[in-house]
Amino acid sequence: MIARNTSSVLVMLSMGLFAGSVLTACEVADPLPSCTPGVDCGYSFKCNNNGNKYYTFDGDVNVVEHSPPHFDVCAIIDPSVPGWEDEVKDECTARCYFLDNMAINDFNFHEICEDSNWSSVEVYETDSGEDIQCTADTDSTDWGPVWDVLGGVAQAYAETLPCDLGNNCMDYLTEQARRGFTHSGMPSIESTADVQGTIPPVTSPGPLSSVTLAGETKTVTGAAAWSTTSCGYNACPFYLAQFDLTPASSMEVSISYLSTTLRKTISSANVSLERATMGLWLPSTGDVIFPPGSLYLRLTGTVSGLSNAFGENGNYDFVYPITNFVFGTLDSGELKISHSDQDLLGGWSLTTRFN
Repeated sequence: MIARNTSSVLVMLSMGLFAGSVLTACEVADPLPSCTPGVDCGYSFKCNNNGNKYYTFDGDVNVVEHSPPHFDVCAIIDPSVPGWEDEVKDECTARCYFLDNMAINDFNFHEICEDSNWSSVEVYETDSGEDIQCTADTDSTDWGPVWDVLGGVAQAYAETLPCDLGNNCMDYLTEQARRGFTHSGMPSIESTADVQGTIPPVTSPGPLSSVTLAGETKTVTGAAAWSTTSCGYNACPFYLAQFDLTPASSMEVSISYLSTTLRKTISSANVSLERATMGLWLPSTGDVIFPPGSLYLRLTGTVSGLSNAFGENGNYDFVYPITNFVFGTLDSGELKISHSDQDLLGGWSLTTRFN
């Protein structure tokens, strides 16, 4: 997916090459950077699991035990207060209880959700090592960019969202979607959403899904999975479980760096959603909005061609957070994303549709 005023997925891949990007590592955040409690102290955390478990139904009959390797939470903490890791563990323990289906007989299937069973707490980081903040408090979100792109009515609607996307908006999700939202990378995560869509073939009616980079356009294939919710307001949570995009063939681009023009081939490129997430949708207009910090993309690819002293050729696999708003539309069951911009490599554009 693409954010306004940031790189396309392939531009982002190319931008990472000069920095020697590698797979993002999750490291213990000690200490976190300063922030303003109640304003911008929401961070994305991983609690590594060592014994906690909960139970859900598989369909309406079979009971399934879940003891995933980690839980993801969006926690509001004050990093200046010692022991903030304990606060994050409390959030993960609460999430464990929340995911347990209380209709299951606890005598035979008793959940275990204890702070002591979190072996460690990590903060998610960008590829450059910056701690990733998240939408833990929707009331503090600046919805001004929504006005700029969609108009004042859309902004007013967005401000009616009745919950925080990082936490209690899960109240509106199904049991499966709650699991997908909490456990990044779980197998078949697309099945936790109500709708599984793919990019239509190039022979189908309607606009082609494609990416244009430095003057070269390639069609793309891919898939997405999502759920809308009914919350009774003009803006409701929108669950995105999957997003995958792959160019149909390699892309040849020219990169101007200092006084040199490098001709590069980007092959085996792919962008996917690193973690299931939530945005919001406006039922009356069909607009879909992802606030800053909602989307984490995993970018992979191989770069070859004329090299320079930085040695940027090679295989790449890294996580990139989208720090601006992302916009789309949902119309008659079809999810569309379309955008164009100007960046390091010149003009680029992206058009995708899933149905």
